[in-house]
Amino acid sequence: MTMNIILNAIGITKLYQRGAEMVKALNNVDLSIEKGEMVSVVGPSGSGKSTLLNLLGGFDSPTSGRIYLKGLEISRMKEKELTMIRRKEIGYVFQQFHLLPTLTVRENVTIPLIFSKKRDNGQVDRILEVVGLSNRANHLPSQISGGEMQRTAIARALIHDPDVLIADEPTGNLDSEMAASIFNLFHSINRQGKTVLIVTHNLELAKGCSRHLHIKDGLILDIPLKNSV
Repeated sequence: MTMNIILNAIGITKLYQRGAEMVKALNNVDLSIEKGEMVSVVGPSGSGKSTLLNLLGGFDSPTSGRIYLKGLEISRMKEKELTMIRRKEIGYVFQQFHLLPTLTVRENVTIPLIFSKKRDNGQVDRILEVVGLSNRANHLPSQISGGEMQRTAIARALIHDPDVLIADEPTGNLDSEMAASIFNLFHSINRQGKTVLIVTHNLELAKGCSRHLHIKDGLILDIPLKNSV
């Protein structure tokens, strides 16, 4: 494994039981992602995209195979170890914003610090400035737009300064203008040295990424992005 590889998956397979049927969500996948890449993951619904992100993000373990983050094997770690890795090394952005409605933008962004028993030493204000929400810090989620809610979720994912930012359909609930704005933010974050991995159905936005993965039937295929639907 070279020093530039930040995420490395070797022969990962993921099986799920669905009634009497055994579903193979991922099938012997090999994947290497270099530090500083911005990678889009595209493919039809049910192809294994979200499963791949959950495995790479340490939210699930493969049925077989190995996953390394910065040279550490995370695929066999205990949950307590994985929790520490996720808090320090990985930021995760969901399609649903998962903001607490009774907390302000600032308070939602601060939540990971509270769970980690860390003090805010000015990083909340810095992150809010990065995502363009300094003037919305004291607003409730009900008082801001969908795009601003997603920016809040991104700020929350960045609060621990992770090396890897993983986003699962981060623009799925946004209109085209807001979606483009969020992708521009991801590009800005990537230019600051973060590795960004994004699942998206929006092929036009995906084309702006430096690299593209197409998943179909649990396999990563070498197919041009324009033919990936």
